[in-house]
Amino acid sequence: MTKRICVYAIALNEAKFVEKFSASCEGADLVVIADTGSTDNTASLARYLGITVYDISIKPWRFDHARNAALALIPDDIDICISLDMDEILVPGWRKIIEDAWTPTTTRMQYRFNNGMGNVFNATKVHSRKGYSWHHLCHEMIDIDPRMTQTWAVSNEILIEHHPDQTKSRGQYLPMLRASVTERPHDSRDSWYLAREFYYHKDWAQAIKEWDRYLTLPGATWHHERSFALRHMGKCYMALKDHTKALKHFRMAIDESRYIRDTWMDLAQACFELKQWQECFYAATQGLTITEREYVFTSGPEPWGWKLYDLAALAAYNLKMKEQAIDYGAKALELNPTDARLLKNVEYYLAL
Repeated sequence: MTKRICVYAIALNEAKFVEKFSASCEGADLVVIADTGSTDNTASLARYLGITVYDISIKPWRFDHARNAALALIPDDIDICISLDMDEILVPGWRKIIEDAWTPTTTRMQYRFNNGMGNVFNATKVHSRKGYSWHHLCHEMIDIDPRMTQTWAVSNEILIEHHPDQTKSRGQYLPMLRASVTERPHDSRDSWYLAREFYYHKDWAQAIKEWDRYLTLPGATWHHERSFALRHMGKCYMALKDHTKALKHFRMAIDESRYIRDTWMDLAQACFELKQWQECFYAATQGLTITEREYVFTSGPEPWGWKLYDLAALAAYNLKMKEQAIDYGAKALELNPTDARLLKNVEYYLAL
């Protein structure tokens, strides 16, 4: 039996994205936008393109209430819901990707998401119509009613692409995350995101303090998030020139999650900056032994490019290991052939 699929979104002054958003949703049985007070032609343009638009008001603003309001507007005869932001698009063939993965018992789907900033990771905003609601004032997530049973479908294909509006301010995030932590002080997710926001604002001391608190919370159990917290605490300490604590936290991050390249690359980079060549070489080459990438939002694409090879080459050169410097340097250049520095380094290694 064919499933009825609805795409739903919240919008505020998103007129420049409406046409591309609408075109990508072709093939959906219904597209719903909950407009939260646009003063441009977002709503009128969306209606002209055949999208069902409702006007809603969420004051004071919070993302979870807005998304729940949008979800509530979807009729009961819809089987599958896709939560999409206005600056996101579904890839061509999206419906087949979902239908190939979805089974009669599926309630939620994991798929690959291209964030538009060089990273691809797993995401989970495709869900059945009934039994789900959004939580968290900011960086909201959807979860199933505890009375329901969640059954997953999994696809390794990219389903959604993000085309971010770089002109948008992040100004609202810090006060909203502060409020979210006040509302739910023992929630590890809110604490983690607040610390990350402090980090984005270069408030190193506050980021360290909040991540330190996060690590003590009962819900702080996912090794990827814990590792991210520890290695970014290391970066904070590097910025504060406390190199002893920085290295301690980079090493703790590895103990937490040693099978992702990011942890090793961050340690190698710190050791490079501190001219600790032995540990730099060890960390870089250990990272390169990891051959299977985990597509999680806490890991980036950089460790899978030329960077670790370059760090290994630089460390090898300083340790007077000519052959290793040549080998790793050549590999870095192969992966980034237009980088003049990498080319000069290889030429220098060969001339030794």
